[in-house]
Amino acid sequence: MKKNIISVTILLFSLYNAQSLNIKSPQSYEMERYGNVPVNLNVGGIDLSIPLFEQKFNSIGDFKLSLNYNSAGFIPNKKSNYVGQDWFLNFGGVISRTINGIADDSDVSENTFSSKGFLVGTRLGPKSNLDVYNGAYSTSYWKDHVSINGYQYELRPDKFSFNFMGISGYFYIGNDGIPIAVSEDMNLKIDVSNLANQQNYECAPQDSEIVITDGKGIKYYFGGNHNNLEVSYQMGNSKDPAQFLPNGQGIFSITSWYLRKVEYPNNHLLEIEYLKYKKFDSDWEMPGLGNFCTITQPPQQSSFDFVEEFFDFNKYVNQRNQRFSYNYDTSMGGYHVWGDGSGFSYQAPYFQYTLTKKAFPSKIILDGKQLVGFNYTRFPSNDNNYQSLKLNSVEIKNQDVLIKKIDFSYYRNKDTFFLTAITFPNNTKYTFDYYNKESLPKSTTLGIDFWGFWNGQDENSNYLIPKYSFNADTGDYQVTGTSRNSNSSLVNTGLLKIVNYPTGGNSTFIYEPHTYSKKLERDFSSDFLPYIKSESGAVGGARISKIINFDGVNTVARDFKYIRNYGSGSTESSGVATQILRYMDYIDYKNAGAGRTQVLTETAQNISENSLSSSPINYSEVAELANNVFQKKYYFSDYSTNPDALVEYSNVSGLDDVKPYKLTKNFFIRHNSNDNQRGKLLKTQIFKDGNVIQEEENTYTTLEAHPLLKNSFFSRVQQLLPWVHYQKEYLYPYLLNSATTRDYLNGNIISIKTDYFYEGKEHLNLTKTKTSYPTNENIENDYQYATDVRLGYFPYAQYPGFAFIYNMLSKNATGIPVVTTAYKNGVLKKRELIRYNSAISPSDRLSYSEDKTIPSTPNVPDVNFATLEISYNQYDDKGNLQQYTTKDGLSTVIIWGYNQTQPIAKIEGAKLTDIQQSLIDSIVNASNADALSTPNADETILLSALNAFRNNLAAYQVSTYTYDPLIGVRSITPPSGIRESYLYDSANRLEKVVDANGKVLKEMKYNYKQ
Repeated sequence: MKKNIISVTILLFSLYNAQSLNIKSPQSYEMERYGNVPVNLNVGGIDLSIPLFEQKFNSIGDFKLSLNYNSAGFIPNKKSNYVGQDWFLNFGGVISRTINGIADDSDVSENTFSSKGFLVGTRLGPKSNLDVYNGAYSTSYWKDHVSINGYQYELRPDKFSFNFMGISGYFYIGNDGIPIAVSEDMNLKIDVSNLANQQNYECAPQDSEIVITDGKGIKYYFGGNHNNLEVSYQMGNSKDPAQFLPNGQGIFSITSWYLRKVEYPNNHLLEIEYLKYKKFDSDWEMPGLGNFCTITQPPQQSSFDFVEEFFDFNKYVNQRNQRFSYNYDTSMGGYHVWGDGSGFSYQAPYFQYTLTKKAFPSKIILDGKQLVGFNYTRFPSNDNNYQSLKLNSVEIKNQDVLIKKIDFSYYRNKDTFFLTAITFPNNTKYTFDYYNKESLPKSTTLGIDFWGFWNGQDENSNYLIPKYSFNADTGDYQVTGTSRNSNSSLVNTGLLKIVNYPTGGNSTFIYEPHTYSKKLERDFSSDFLPYIKSESGAVGGARISKIINFDGVNTVARDFKYIRNYGSGSTESSGVATQILRYMDYIDYKNAGAGRTQVLTETAQNISENSLSSSPINYSEVAELANNVFQKKYYFSDYSTNPDALVEYSNVSGLDDVKPYKLTKNFFIRHNSNDNQRGKLLKTQIFKDGNVIQEEENTYTTLEAHPLLKNSFFSRVQQLLPWVHYQKEYLYPYLLNSATTRDYLNGNIISIKTDYFYEGKEHLNLTKTKTSYPTNENIENDYQYATDVRLGYFPYAQYPGFAFIYNMLSKNATGIPVVTTAYKNGVLKKRELIRYNSAISPSDRLSYSEDKTIPSTPNVPDVNFATLEISYNQYDDKGNLQQYTTKDGLSTVIIWGYNQTQPIAKIEGAKLTDIQQSLIDSIVNASNADALSTPNADETILLSALNAFRNNLAAYQVSTYTYDPLIGVRSITPPSGIRESYLYDSANRLEKVVDANGKVLKEMKYNYKQ
């Protein structure tokens, strides 16, 4: 029994002392949050995005660069990002990690008793997910570790969240080492073979890379060397930040892998370079002191000032109280009230220190030429923190020619930076102001609420662990003190107050506190398993209450009401608080002698990672009013509609007579997370005169019953207190199942419904849509992919015309429809087959008027019954289409200029071989020279070359085009020769279209909507 007592002591210490914070940078948290929170109104946020650069490239599609804002609320210990407080730069992408226990790639072990990471163990001795769930593995000290060659490897994988190029989701590494992902792109292929084991012998991590290939065959490379990585270092604890004496070395964990390269099947390459971290002759050495990870002294400013701007120096306040073998008084019916230091040994809060090494984008390069450049300004340190970098300007370039420069300005209060202006060419600018930006607390204040937001309590003496009561018999716990309550009067502190637009209009933002009528709870009544409890209250942070938009003439005030059944007189909040608040735990067990041992542990911190990366509340209904007129209502999924699921079993680990039984057994059980199902838009209603006139309703599916998802789980093992929990965590997508639109007209309902089907035998792509109209028309569209066409049949060459399938499969281009079929009321109307070349570009398009398939393979359409609609005859080495031929035999040639980025001529009726190369070279060279000119430069030479080209090809229909690269088309001259010119404003937006005589044919007006 002595061994069991020691085991429980170790487990308690591990559980409550494992407060290591692997803090990510603000940029990583905001990008992770951006991927986690699907609809801002669901969490009361504003949807504000400032476009910096948008361009549709023929080579790679849409490319966007923007600033996005998070209005969750003011968190004192949240660092300012390099684009200002609560803003983040939406570029490229990132994979960020939430570490569960030990980092998956940690290969550090001082002795055989300590832990190594999940992935390290998986590589040495992979197990099936089911074997781990059944406990079929070797153990030594702990059941939640597998023992291999005398070392212990944990069985709790980390969560990797990704957000890049319009794709978001998350993945875990399975017990067999294969990643399992959740995303709306069902074809992602994730390669972690270069996710290197980290041994922590030095500060510099080993090169670490994750590669994701999407369903179009595009490969995304994340991380690599340390310039592209974000790394968190544990630098120890102390009682007083002025006397920094850490008690540990700089053990590190990689927290984020930034996108560094994108390879496209058509041979285009997008690269992102990051600022290079360099310190003298060694990247990680401090002069005269050595590597800061191998000494007991952290990098101080005096010796670290050349590179300290690459780091956030984080100071957090922790508190941990623990007492063993205390004879608790039960005169209060088993209840005890503590939390302020009374009752047992009280330990004052202490400071914990971490360093976060950040990644700063430096250049974005397309096909070897710089497209975007990022410039930074170094700001001096404040209050013993490090110097910092802030984005000073963004430069958009074409062939080294500056197209536009965007400047950024900031207001600074201590180490909090607020973005105050974004200035475009010709002094066109956005300006911003914030609430109470002059009156901010220190970052280590104890005056924070349960969720880490500022509540204005005393900075130095407020109780991190609030007063509480608990029942030693049942385990029930209730906060009775007010030290961590939210403060409604401070709800807007530091938040965006007004944005002034370049057009002269503006938007003003008014906030209010979060409220809820239901909350997630675990207590004795539910056996300490999670359930929704009806209870009203407030949550920290802010939600948007009103947005006042002024366009220079008119004002529209948009009010938002977070009320269930708004319009019926109800005042009940639609909010569900999803964060369980508990700062203590207690166990009472029989010891080796005749007596018993009780252990009470209290823990708290002055920061909540949950508030940095997600939201502590979700709203199921939000009503919108315009100038006090009820106009819209939005309905969202939340924890009530999509709760987490429990799939687990447990074993007793050697201890008898444990109390409180239900608390110790169930409270820490992790449930199968359904976070990806919450926050989805379920319904939108439009009102007029208080009545619904239109609504759109969506339903979703997890595809849980799909055969391919039968084993879509990993197994997690937790040993907490005396219990061992073996759990399956299933990872399911959450996809659109149906969409219904209803119009209410004169007492009649006009309904259109579309159902979505995912019935592939070897994939989870959309395979069919069925739309029902009120006219009794039923339209069905079927989609087949490379995996459908090849379904179990080899070789592909035995089916004439389908050899291209192998190439698509080899490049993971499994999300592109190959065959599309349309039916009307069950009758075939159209079938189309698109075949692809080695670069995954279309080679031809065939159509069918009959439902003809290869007899032996009814899923494969027979090309012998097809009509060739169009052949894409030739592409250049950049994937640009140079010639296509329609079914009537008419060929069209496209000439690409501006360094193979834009079509400059289209010749109808000709083949590429019909045109002299010298004629082509003349206009290509002229366009390449024009590409080196500044925007709106004189085009006389290029236009003359294009006119000569047209004259030499008078027998054909020739259209020609000129451009200001990265801005837009400059002129279009059709076969008639009557040229149209396109004019742009100082913000590079199309302003008007004029003819050859200067007559305005079309004029554009721009307004900003919020």
